Amino acid sequence: PRLAVRWPLFGLAAVFVGLVGLTLAAYCLALYMRPSGSFDAYAIWNLRARFILFSPQNWTLAFSPLISWKAHVDYPLLWPMNMLRMWLILGRDSVEAGIVQTALFFVLIPGLLVGGLLKLRDRSQAFLGGILILGMPAFFNYSTFQAADTPLAYFYMATLLLFLGYERDRSPGLLALAGLATGLAGWTKNEGLMFEIGVAVYLLARFLRPPFRASLRKLGWFGLGLALPLATTLIFKILLAPAGDLIGTQNAGEIMAKLLDPSRYATIVAYVASYLPNLGGWIWPMAAAVPLYGLAAGKAKIQPGWLVFMILGITFLGYFGVYLITPHPLEWHLKYSFDRLMFQLLIPALFLMLALIRSPNDLISGLVKPGKSDFPAK
Repeated sequence: PRLAVRWPLFGLAAVFVGLVGLTLAAYCLALYMRPSGSFDAYAIWNLRARFILFSPQNWTLAFSPLISWKAHVDYPLLWPMNMLRMWLILGRDSVEAGIVQTALFFVLIPGLLVGGLLKLRDRSQAFLGGILILGMPAFFNYSTFQAADTPLAYFYMATLLLFLGYERDRSPGLLALAGLATGLAGWTKNEGLMFEIGVAVYLLARFLRPPFRASLRKLGWFGLGLALPLATTLIFKILLAPAGDLIGTQNAGEIMAKLLDPSRYATIVAYVASYLPNLGGWIWPMAAAVPLYGLAAGKAKIQPGWLVFMILGITFLGYFGVYLITPHPLEWHLKYSFDRLMFQLLIPALFLMLALIRSPNDLISGLVKPGKSDFPAK
């Protein structure tokens, strides 16, 4: 019976180790073939850093409204500032800085997912999570793009992990770290601001209850971590960033007309339905197998925290609302952005699912009856 319980762990570990080697080799090859990343890397994120590096006396030109809207000069600056810092250290503009930064998050995301599942669940669930994340085509592709979607997914997942950690350990320091991760998500991309709204709703639903003094103390710990990155983002948005291309080019009447147009809702829903078979870049059987496995495994008895899913749900609704009011052709906007938005949410959603369902070890243990020599009666 003990061998029957342990063989899934050995098998999952072997597959995970093999995937690590294959993924690292493929990743190095991908970076060698495309060292400057995708269009977004050099036309949005690195462009901002180059403006500041090459024209420090006129660095605010990086946010000029004369720049094409495709450069999204209203985007927050975590990624460009990291690039700028490395270029200043090196004393030159180099592609190596982008490779280092994207490789950092390429390691951090599976590291955080596997480490979090080791902490919250068991080794079999951690290895299963590592296999799924390393075998996800979308994760590999976006990690080579050198764009901000990868760190955004990391901060999303870090926030949810810290909330689940607080549910288990009740350490207020975890709430402060969750606030920091939430604030950094907002300082990474505009989508992170939607995530911050989802976190705010979750905190009110989770903590705003009697005794209110204790609730306010918990919210204060979260605010302690949130304060600096949120203040930085607000200062940037108010003092430097021009109006974005999504709202700044429309008046209230145009936005309301789009919100009341049922055909826009139908178009978005139809596109979402057509996209689901390729969720995560997987082919259809795999895209269906992951959520079906989660349903079949069932909820773990030892883990609370399903309310945390509310954060991702509200974030998705925010994304949906942006598509409703977009000034760009709706089908075009969906085609060229929806996959990256789903990638941002899929990483933390995968982690949450694995953190809250039964592990392979739990499932096998429930099927195997212990022998007398293994578990002697008292």
